[in-house]
Amino acid sequence: MAGFIYLSDKAFAGETYHEILLRGDTSDSYFSDEYSEKVEALRPAVEKALNERAADRAALLSASARESLAAAQETYSQNEALYEKALADGSLSDEALGAMKEALDKTKAALGEAEKEIARLENPTVYLLDLNSNTGFVSFRNDIGIVSGIANAFPIFFVLVAALVCLTTMARMVNEERTVIGTMKALGRSNFAISMKYTLYAGSAALIGCAAGFFIGTGVIPEAVWSVYSTTYPFSDLAFYFSPLLYVSCLLITAAGSVGVTLLTCRRELAACPAELIRPKPPAKGKRIFLEKLSFFWKRLSFLNKVTLRNAFRSKKRMVMMLIGTAGCTALLVAGFGLKDSVRSILHNQYEDILLYDGVLSYDGEEETEDTIASLLTERGASFSFAYREEVLLPSDQDNSLRKAYAVALDPDEAAEFLNFTQEGKTLSYPSADEALVSRQLAEKLGLAVGDGITLNLDGIDRTFVVSGVCDNYIDHYIYLSKDALSLSSNSVYFRSSEEKNGAGESDAENGGTDAASLAVSLRALDGVFSVSTIEEEWEILDQSLANMNYIVLLILAAAGALAFIVLHNLTNIHIMERVREVATVKVLGFTSQETASYVMRENLILAAVGGGLGLLLGKLLQLYIIGQIQVDKIVFDRQIAWWSFLLSFACTMLFALISNLFMRIKLRRIPMAESLKAVE
Repeated sequence: MAGFIYLSDKAFAGETYHEILLRGDTSDSYFSDEYSEKVEALRPAVEKALNERAADRAALLSASARESLAAAQETYSQNEALYEKALADGSLSDEALGAMKEALDKTKAALGEAEKEIARLENPTVYLLDLNSNTGFVSFRNDIGIVSGIANAFPIFFVLVAALVCLTTMARMVNEERTVIGTMKALGRSNFAISMKYTLYAGSAALIGCAAGFFIGTGVIPEAVWSVYSTTYPFSDLAFYFSPLLYVSCLLITAAGSVGVTLLTCRRELAACPAELIRPKPPAKGKRIFLEKLSFFWKRLSFLNKVTLRNAFRSKKRMVMMLIGTAGCTALLVAGFGLKDSVRSILHNQYEDILLYDGVLSYDGEEETEDTIASLLTERGASFSFAYREEVLLPSDQDNSLRKAYAVALDPDEAAEFLNFTQEGKTLSYPSADEALVSRQLAEKLGLAVGDGITLNLDGIDRTFVVSGVCDNYIDHYIYLSKDALSLSSNSVYFRSSEEKNGAGESDAENGGTDAASLAVSLRALDGVFSVSTIEEEWEILDQSLANMNYIVLLILAAAGALAFIVLHNLTNIHIMERVREVATVKVLGFTSQETASYVMRENLILAAVGGGLGLLLGKLLQLYIIGQIQVDKIVFDRQIAWWSFLLSFACTMLFALISNLFMRIKLRRIPMAESLKAVE
């Protein structure tokens, strides 16, 4: 609903109120378990009061109707006596007697209808709905669950990558200052005093970065996310929440990681004597890489390719860091695109593969209404099936809560035309008498399996059914029953228009008047029809809500790109600084700028490709973890990832590596050959 219009009660012609808004004495969050428990505790008393009020209202309506009926009967009796007297006296003309008789017959017919109406008069139906019955609230809660699930998973990656970047950077810094460390030790400085120089450097960087990151994470990023969702939920401004506990926790984790890594690096260097530290560190011994043992592969490589592979796998630490960084980048992309695939596939799976009907309506159950509905649908060329449909509450043993589900009883011979019952691709038989098909998520929440019993309260009567199967379903909870086994009057109609659905639930009809939308308009105008919902309308509502996932994926893409650039730039920069003498040598030997860049940067592309391949598998696991973290009731996420999402994730990782190489080429061009040849590697 887009908005509300508030009017004075004088603007309404009705004499009674039809809706009551209740607010309990609680300040708990609407999304907390405490709030749900208090609402459920309040429910019995409210239901009792509503039922009593409904009974009072029924008694009042019945008394009023009977008084009116008694007065009408008295009037009819008097008019009947006058007619008989006039007929006996012959004082009136035949025309006047005919008019009097016609009026008397109409009065008698009206009395008969009034008597039937009183006989049908029952207690007014009352509905007690909580926030979970509000479509907007449920949609908002589901979106919160999606964002929350993503937020719970992603920090793990960034903490690991930050630790890796810190380890690499500080190890390189300490290694470059071996001579300074040896000199300070020779001058009598303690190991603690020397290590404090690097610890304070790393700690101050952690403190500044944590302060900036905390306010960006609690201010800028939430504002960016809310700017996307505020178009769908424009009811409030975002309230920022700054938690001192969260800040201290982030600071401790960041400081402990950076300072701990620095202390470990310093400890290894400080264990050596000053004379050893002042002397240049001898280069690592050359070793054959494992690819050289594959002679059928190795002998076919060119000399430069062999050198590239040797250099790529020579530094085990750098290789591991590069693989982890690029694998993490690819994993984030796969998880982001995969999550989008999961969300988007919900609509296609539900509204194209499972729900084959175009709409469903509910009505008063009267035979006259049934005839009118059937006549209209037949005239429009639509197929339809009368069914019994009721929302039921089921207790869950897992979390002591109540699960709402739709119990639907269809004609077994007609069910296959309107619904597709499958379990992991296998077609299920429609339940026979005393059997029930239960949707997958509901079965998981209630702990049901094939052969278990389930008790439903249908039309005020408890009935027990045996679960004959667990069917796939992605939106809402359903329990399907055989209409032949229930002595219940139909109250719903499933219908399919004569036009075929086109993709996103839309009809090909334009102005022919036989599509689902025009049928819904005509059906809503009928007396006795309570509501009509179409697949197209439900699709559009959910599609608009889930479309915000595109912007979340863009945010993930930006985060993955930043991660890739940080890792690749940092490691490549360190890699070049460690090999300035080698780079200067190949330049002196006549390598062009393009050849030099290819000689050095090709290693990054090879490691990025290997890391990206590992990230594809890691991303699938991350997607499964994120979906497991998302707590959304009445929605089942498909855990499949489209092949093009894998391909696009890998391509983006390689693109990030190429862009990083382009920036590092500038550094290669600026390496002075004469001075670099004096460097000790």
